[in-house]
Amino acid sequence: NHSLSSGVSDNSTIFFHTPTNCIPEFLYFPLCMGHFYCDSRYKVDRRSYDSFLLLYTKGGKGLIKADGITRELHPGEVCLLDCYCPHLYQTSEVWELEWIHFDGGNSRAFFDYLRNDMPFFYTLLDSPAQLEAIWNRLYETLLKKDSMNELLISQDISQLLTLLGLSKERRERQNAASDFMD
Repeated sequence: NHSLSSGVSDNSTIFFHTPTNCIPEFLYFPLCMGHFYCDSRYKVDRRSYDSFLLLYTKGGKGLIKADGITRELHPGEVCLLDCYCPHLYQTSEVWELEWIHFDGGNSRAFFDYLRNDMPFFYTLLDSPAQLEAIWNRLYETLLKKDSMNELLISQDISQLLTLLGLSKERRERQNAASDFMD
């Protein structure tokens, strides 16, 4: 049982995961995952936390800052952050978020593909229900520690990243179409 950070309500949840020693390096794996209900005291300001972080804003509003760039996060938005670099996220009001720290697989290459020249990637999802279904399946898998399968966990993280990639491609097509119209 871990105590939660300041500004995180008691009805929030967090799970820590230690992958098996023999997990192949090509698999994605979670380090920890949670569903937080935060108030204005919530703030994470780190130099580094060796992982990548996927944040999904379910309600309220959050703020993320990395490499001098600040962005508000609103309901339905997902952000992918490189936690190997200094970063900050917080809220000045209330923020309901689901999050997962993960690594492995081709996390670095996928992050670089998504972000272009930004220090993080964010997008408004086309289908939050799709993300939530994958999220809930992953959450349930981690909850049932006795029947975990590292391949299925990696598949779920890959599917989350694929949703972000599809959102990026859709946004680029829309931008190209609007540039053509101008």
